[in-house]
Amino acid sequence: MRLYPFFLLSITCFLFLLFSCGDDDPVPSFDIEQAVGLRPVYEEDLTIERQEATEINTPGKILSYGNLLLVNDFNRGIHVVDNSDPSNPNNLFLIKIPLNTDMAVSQNLLYVDNGPDMVGLSVTPTEIKVISRIEGVFLEKISGQDYPPGNDIYFECVDKSRGAVVSWKEEVIQDPGCYKN
Repeated sequence: MRLYPFFLLSITCFLFLLFSCGDDDPVPSFDIEQAVGLRPVYEEDLTIERQEATEINTPGKILSYGNLLLVNDFNRGIHVVDNSDPSNPNNLFLIKIPLNTDMAVSQNLLYVDNGPDMVGLSVTPTEIKVISRIEGVFLEKISGQDYPPGNDIYFECVDKSRGAVVSWKEEVIQDPGCYKN
């Protein structure tokens, strides 16, 4: 009978040790060159800028905007095309808009999603101008999180020197440094 409390204590200690090994360390011992995982998107990554015209990779919505056609390129931005001569459209430039998937025009402004933010743009054949930005409209603000949502995922470790994380983007990551189980 005296062995019974000792036996219970031993089992309890064993279970405690077994379950205390844990999820605190995001870097398991794995040797993997690349994996589909999540990359943090920092506030600084949401910069909208004008770039040279390029090929359209993944076309989405197309809108008419005066003599311009606006062609969404999924997760890249919007191509601005001069359509004043419909038989000979001219690709003018790309508005680089990280994490952009949709757009709409209202009262001569182009509204786009830029990750978690909604941005209002003025677009002419020669330039773009950011008119307004409303932060956190499309996604729950996750600023300050060191880990992506979900479990059982490889991810690029957060670099706190780059500022706040506003979103996570799925892509192939070379030498992922972190894992969440």
